[in-house]
Amino acid sequence: MNEDEKYNGWTNRATWNVNAWFANDDYLYEMVTVLKMTDASQFENFCRFMWSHHTPDGDNLDDVDWDEIVQSWGYKG
Repeated sequence: MNEDEKYNGWTNRATWNVNAWFANDDYLYEMVTVLKMTDASQFENFCRFMWSHHTPDGDNLDDVDWDEIVQSWGYKG
């Protein structure tokens, strides 16, 4: 993937959008930090529980790079 295909420095818009929700929604931020998730499947399951198939902005969760989400949000205890 070249830099032109990235979205605001993220793999794609869906990945950026999940990050934006975690960073800007107080409830989601607290949940992500309290749950101390460490792997991609935990983040994906959490988001699918909250939103089913799409973020509130309509981005498909199937398109999210969950490993990139882990790199930014995973518990590093």
